[in-house]
Amino acid sequence: QDLFQDIYNTAVLLVQSANRLNRDTHHQERLILCQRARRIMDNVNDYFIDNDLTNTQIYLNLTNITSIFSVELCYAEGNGAEGVELGNQLLEKGVTEINLMTLYILIAKCYILNQNFNEAATILKKTFDVPSLQYDAKSPQMILLLLCRCFYELKDYKRAILAGEQSVELNRHYEGVYEYLALSYRDSGDLESAIKVMKKALVYETPWDEENKERVKLLHDELMSITQLNTSSSENLSK
Repeated sequence: QDLFQDIYNTAVLLVQSANRLNRDTHHQERLILCQRARRIMDNVNDYFIDNDLTNTQIYLNLTNITSIFSVELCYAEGNGAEGVELGNQLLEKGVTEINLMTLYILIAKCYILNQNFNEAATILKKTFDVPSLQYDAKSPQMILLLLCRCFYELKDYKRAILAGEQSVELNRHYEGVYEYLALSYRDSGDLESAIKVMKKALVYETPWDEENKERVKLLHDELMSITQLNTSSSENLSK
């Protein structure tokens, strides 16, 4: 069982590496890593089937572990529809509480991929009913981050700002933690607060990640250009 756990961990690392790559600029690299992970898991599954071992406890344990991983793999591949379908099938079957938290988050991320922000927000709210002892260290941050995105897309800026501010309080270094908070301030008409948020992002968000720092700077500069444009327009009107 330890051997198969190690093999599974290898597949997990591949998917984690894929998810660290930008979906727009590194699409092909993401797919290659996901394909390698899928081949690993398919080979393990074929081994048990070919050797008539599908009734063993090791196989049952492996199936339980990899079922939610399959949803994460769909998300990494950009296949939100299949991820939602697999996730909802697992919900119908029932999973342990700690897996339930992970599953809710993964299904929400797949809904977001499909631009279905209402459904994503609905399933994220269900995480509030999961006992706090079942949360892993990153769950609260991810839930708030995703809710901020959902509320922003649904133009519920007040709740987006609330979720975003809470997310920043949990971890100001987390990747993407400032983006939709700043956009929510901007679209609610508070450009000054949006710029303040992105100035903090320039200092605190993933200072070790040069590629992400560049994305942060682009949004900051975009907001600053709006300010400069507004200032220029006001000066012209006053002449």
